Amino acid sequence: MEQAVASFKPALVEILLTALVLGWRVLAVPLRSLWRDWPVVLAVYGLVCLIGDRSRPRPLATTVAAAYLVGLYVAGQFPLDLRALGIG
Repeated sequence: MEQAVASFKPALVEILLTALVLGWRVLAVPLRSLWRDWPVVLAVYGLVCLIGDRSRPRPLATTVAAAYLVGLYVAGQFPLDLRALGIG
């Protein structure tokens, strides 16, 4: 029993859970609107950070994911916010 606890890999559990979330979203969201689904973006980002090494890909992945999420917000939610404020 102690060896099973000693060989427990938290990173593997994180990868499996992130892949599970990604799989759930792929099944739950229509494929044509999957590119607009922010949980998919975060799950892919999480997998890149968990699987990739900590040197080069992480800052690039963070920049791309953050820019993409800002783009999704500006294209989708921002006009609604402006309209609710009476600006747009």
